[in-house]
Amino acid sequence: LKDKLLTNTGSKDIEFNRLENKSMIDITFINKPFKNIRFEPKHLKPYEIYVGYTHSENVIVNLNKFPHVLIGGDTGTGKSRLLLAILTNLIYNSNVTIHLLQVRKNDLGVFQNCKQVISYSKSLDDVRDSLRAIDNELQKREILIDNTKGIYNVEDFNKKETYKLKYNYVVIEEFSFLNISKGDSKGEKKIKSECLRYIKNLVNVGRSSGIFLITSLQKPTADSIPTDIKAQLTTRISLTIKDKIGRASCRERVF
Repeated sequence: LKDKLLTNTGSKDIEFNRLENKSMIDITFINKPFKNIRFEPKHLKPYEIYVGYTHSENVIVNLNKFPHVLIGGDTGTGKSRLLLAILTNLIYNSNVTIHLLQVRKNDLGVFQNCKQVISYSKSLDDVRDSLRAIDNELQKREILIDNTKGIYNVEDFNKKETYKLKYNYVVIEEFSFLNISKGDSKGEKKIKSECLRYIKNLVNVGRSSGIFLITSLQKPTADSIPTDIKAQLTTRISLTIKDKIGRASCRERVF
């Protein structure tokens, strides 16, 4: 009914919130557009990301609870701008490590000289090498996070040990460049296969190790991202996607 309500009320947007323990829904009609908005970084925990705001509150996601991020949206809908805002806020809070990985694009280049950025990759070979190093770090952390010692995640480790582990963010812009396609050469398929293996390891065990993936792509379908990887990206942000299949693929869980 949302479209009908928007048409008949002339509202800019509508928010629906289910009231706990009641068979009722609270409906908020937003009549005034945002004006004169200025982005200001927020002080957050190293495992939190800032993705925007509603008419009444900031939208902050705890990646310890909802690890790994998928941003979907057609060209020109703001995916890169959203990544810039997320990264700006992460760098503002400083106590993190960031890996920027992209192929045939350079939108993330503005951050390459920031002290938090320890790897910046612009080619398929570079991305593979960075992911290999990240996988090595992941394996080291799996040894340190020992359940037999009552250490179940990075937070537990940092509370008990003098040496502190930083949260790591692996940012891949336009994931489809890493997905294997029919037009790839034999060498490209080999490199992409290795990249996907490292990424699968990351999304499967990265939560407890404090290593999170943030990625974006235009169409979050099986042609652009493997379903077993997408299933582990539990924070999903859907911008405008005109294709119905693409919308359904991204909106299984949306913030």
